[in-house]
Amino acid sequence: MKEYQRKNQWTIPADMWMKTIWTIRGYSRYRDEVYGMLGLSAVASDGQPHGSGTGDPTFRQAAELMENYSYQMIKVIDDSLALVPVEYRKGVWDNIQYHTKYPDDAARNTYGHWKQIFVVAVAMKIEKSGHQGKNKAVE
Repeated sequence: MKEYQRKNQWTIPADMWMKTIWTIRGYSRYRDEVYGMLGLSAVASDGQPHGSGTGDPTFRQAAELMENYSYQMIKVIDDSLALVPVEYRKGVWDNIQYHTKYPDDAARNTYGHWKQIFVVAVAMKIEKSGHQGKNKAVE
């Protein structure tokens, strides 16, 4: 399925559009990385303290998480998806993630309109936050 944007007041450069689409498609990878940082996918520890270090490991972990690229992308994507009305979210999300056709409950143009608003919102928030190209996997 070809990814294209409509020509209107929300048009952004084509390379920015495609980069944003692929950023949105990486959502599950970002989520898995954040879950890994939190230890949600790891085996539970025995509960005993290890090491002689002092400090607040929970605060350190939270601080690292807040600065983490993947966490920031999840937040940007979730915040932008909230702009799309509830009845269109699943159709827009599935179209971007899985290349599925829009549901038949509304006009294709309506879904295209909300998809464009969502993608442009993500692109603008990424640009505003200054996270363009700061992914650790690229560095």
